[in-house]
Amino acid sequence: MVRGVTKVISAQQVSGAIQDILSEYSREVAEAVRLEIDEIAVEGAKEIAEKSPKRSGKYGGGKYAGGWGMVKAQGFTTSYTATIANLSKPSLTHLLEKGHAKSNGGRVDGIPHMVPSMTESSKRLH
Repeated sequence: MVRGVTKVISAQQVSGAIQDILSEYSREVAEAVRLEIDEIAVEGAKEIAEKSPKRSGKYGGGKYAGGWGMVKAQGFTTSYTATIANLSKPSLTHLLEKGHAKSNGGRVDGIPHMVPSMTESSKRLH
């Protein structure tokens, strides 16, 4: 609907006209929110990738660090989700973030790289 245009309607049409205006506004707000969520998720994925551990030596290459991305899930008209996930090595996320036991005994310390970025992304949404 073009704003600033005057339209003459009957009293019976007022309800429908208000509903049309509110529906248009709702669609505009939902799209703006979707765009903001996508932007925050993309930035969060980049930040996690920067902080992710990278393998060095002859087996290096950073496949884990380069695997961060966003997965979108469109729900009903009022629901939208963008999830940051490691698409190339998803099974390593918990082990690298929290640490793990070594096969010959002892432990490998975790490298916090997801939680700080997730916390910052959550703050931006609120």
